[in-house]
Amino acid sequence: MGGRVVKFFGLGLVLILMIWAAGNSKQVLLVQIDCTVVTPEQSIQQAVDEAVEGAVICLSAGSWEESIVIEKSLTLRGAGQEKTVITAKPDFIETFTIRSPEKEATREIQVVIEDLTAASTAGAFSSSEGVIKVERHVEVALNRVAVFGGTSGVRAMGAARVTLLNSLISRNGILEASVWADGEAQVTLSDSTISGGSAYGVLLAESAQARLYHVAISGNMVGLSITDSAQGILVDTGLFENGYGLAAEGSARLTLFNSEISRSQFSGILAKESAQVELLLSTLEDNGRDESCSQAAPAPWALCSGLEVRGSVQVTLINSEIAVNADWGLAAWLKQCGYDQDDFGGRVTLWGDNTIEDNNTTSNERQGNICLPAAEPKS
Repeated sequence: MGGRVVKFFGLGLVLILMIWAAGNSKQVLLVQIDCTVVTPEQSIQQAVDEAVEGAVICLSAGSWEESIVIEKSLTLRGAGQEKTVITAKPDFIETFTIRSPEKEATREIQVVIEDLTAASTAGAFSSSEGVIKVERHVEVALNRVAVFGGTSGVRAMGAARVTLLNSLISRNGILEASVWADGEAQVTLSDSTISGGSAYGVLLAESAQARLYHVAISGNMVGLSITDSAQGILVDTGLFENGYGLAAEGSARLTLFNSEISRSQFSGILAKESAQVELLLSTLEDNGRDESCSQAAPAPWALCSGLEVRGSVQVTLINSEIAVNADWGLAAWLKQCGYDQDDFGGRVTLWGDNTIEDNNTTSNERQGNICLPAAEPKS
């Protein structure tokens, strides 16, 4: 098995603060005083096509049924989420497709969309595109935007960079993600909510990168899934009442700072393969609420713990708390912990003052606070 537990002190907090500063160093801003006003009797697409680079288009209160393609830098400003509503055309998923022109695929453009609702009535089994799809060399800011419907809410592809601020992504398809980033896309979410109905609240794949600051993610099958070589950082973020709070696999790297995962139906975090997960000043609490978690002799897949580790995963806990979870607080995928095979050769590292207590709320005989391989003796 080769797993071991190591305990020492370090300067992880300094690193987090440096990442935080870097994440806030750049914003997408297009400022212009005058704007072109578009009313529901007029076409938004026509206004976009006729706009000059850097223009501001102001949408009045009202509803539109359009699927809009934006291939230039501009600002699209509504009258408010509840007042300006744009729904994709029938049989279309995308309300907005934002991209560089095909003949100038590497040309960078900047787009701001704010104070409106984008929606799609496409079914849950439609192709995997987003209500707002961003691709190629595009930088997009979504400010005070609500996104509903479609198989995915916001899809960032290729070299896209997307920022969501004070926004709501909700009621997207059961097979995809509310926010989905892949390729080399970069996504930043701040003061936003992702809720309800998706397979994944946030899905990060391939080499995507994401930063989440003060975000609430709830009601999804998996709150956040990170795989391949994707990287993410969560700061002051909560994952509540999801099926699984967080899943990390592949060679993904994820850091949680002052964040919380709680009230999941199954485990709070499932980390496996070669993923690296770091928790600083974070909490895993009250996970494992599904009825299957309370079985007297639960099946391996039904163990519901605060943190499950498998494969060669590397996990670091720094001044964090794991408490009041259904089965184990912290458990490796080992037969001695109730699993059907021994599949853990990674490492769990404890820094500072961690609290792992009051777990096994189901009172099953083979569960408790910690189940890891015995520490290797020092030479």
